[in-house]
Amino acid sequence: MRGTNIGVSALCPGFARTGIAASERNAPAALANDAEAPLSPAAAAHAAQVRAFVAQGIAPSEVVARALEGIRDGDLYIFTHPDMRPMLQKRLARINAAYDKAERFEPAQQGTTQP
Repeated sequence: MRGTNIGVSALCPGFARTGIAASERNAPAALANDAEAPLSPAAAAHAAQVRAFVAQGIAPSEVVARALEGIRDGDLYIFTHPDMRPMLQKRLARINAAYDKAERFEPAQQGTTQP
């Protein structure tokens, strides 16, 4: 959107005290019975952990304040939880390893996909 007053930002929030852990309440009627099905012990433990993280998360108003600041500053990425950096660095390392692997192959045709 160069040359316009429209910007783009990706909000990357951590856990915030919202109702997301109870999102099954928004399931379509056709799937309502599935929401009632018992969870496996592993899935139940994971769901409980997510509910605990959400309950201890930051206030939604803090997410909004950080998002508005990032938008005003023209930030492409807006992170709400700096303590999540190690997780993101781990993900980036896996992405870089995949690119390293891809570079071992000769491309069928030369060129770039960059704009």
